[in-house]
Formats: sequence, C-alpha cells, structure tokens
Amino acid sequence: GDGWIAPSGLMAVGSREYTEVAAAAYVAAAEGLGWGVALAQVKAAFGKADAALPLKVAQTPLLKGVSQLFSALASADVKLGIVSSDVHQEVEAFVDYYKCKEIGWYCGASDEHLPKTHPDFLNFACEALVVSPLATLVVGDSASDLALAQQGSAGFVAMLGGWSRLPVIEGVDTGELSQKAGREVSALKIASIRSLQEVEVF
Repeated sequence: GDGWIAPSGLMAVGSREYTEVAAAAYVAAAEGLGWGVALAQVKAAFGKADAALPLKVAQTPLLKGVSQLFSALASADVKLGIVSSDVHQEVEAFVDYYKCKEIGWYCGASDEHLPKTHPDFLNFACEALVVSPLATLVVGDSASDLALAQQGSAGFVAMLGGWSRLPVIEGVDTGELSQKAGREVSALKIASIRSLQEVEVF
C-alpha cells in the first residue's frame, strides 16, 4: 500500500510459474474464462511485457560488496552457487551480465530442473556443486530460502539488506538478532546481517 514491493510478497519471491498461476486464477474468476484460456492469456501478456520492458538483468544490480565477497570466498576455495525462483534463462543472464565468474553452478526455474521449493532441492544443489549439505551455508532473504536450509543440516544467513522495507522471514528474529549473533532453531544455525560488509571470510 506504500508503493513498494513487499519483500515477502508474490512479486518478490514467487516463481514465474506461481505468478502466472495466481494471475490466471484472477483472470479466470474475473472474466468467467476456462482455466486453459485464462492461463494462455496470462502467458501471452507476460511474454509481451518481457519484450516491451527494459532488460531485466540491468534493473537488478549486484548489492554493494558482492563482487568483493565472491572474490574472497573463491580465494578461500569456497564453492559458490545461485538458486532462484526466477526462470533459468534470467539467472544465466544475471551471472553473465555481472561477470560472476566465481559462481560454479546456478539454477533457476525450468522444466529440466527441480524447483527451488522441492523438498529434495538441497541435496540436488549440493550434488551439483559436489559438496556436503553439512558443509553448506544458504544465504537468502525469504522464507523459502530458510526452508531450503531446513531440508538438511545447512546453515542459514538471512540477508536483510537491499530492500526498502525489512524482509520478514518466519523463524528469523530480524528485530532483535544482532549483526553477528547466531542461534539454534531446530538444530539449524541461523544468523542475520544487514550488509555484506558484516561478513568476514577466514
């Protein structure tokens, strides 16, 4: 209602598929259309919007400190990957556009991959990176990112910066958790940060 995208809302964290389904449900109800027709209309409208709008990747710049952090982590032999609910082609474009050479693997929504919300996605991602979930740290800004870490024994860092409004992640006390604090929640190590400058690489 304040003109900003809600950090935990559909537009921010919903996959392209979920967004199309939500829009099609509204169109079907509002226009009295059959499901197949409504979904086809929404897909066509989204396609036209993609073609008409500026290049998406240029509108989603890296947060301050990301390049330096990637470089430091790679120098420490930490394997890096990106997972997203956005379509796979957009994730690929993002990695290429910002020359994220340290990213060894990335995955977006695609018929060829498990979705990020799949209950076995953490194992899928770790197998692709050739790492153990026990040695994995998930960094994210949504409840689905926390749920990903909770699939196994990965740690979780809530990245709260980059939004006009602080993200609300159920299970993470964003108001009281200090910058370098951590706590155990169901055997999951959780911490939160406001800026990538708070991350130290040893």
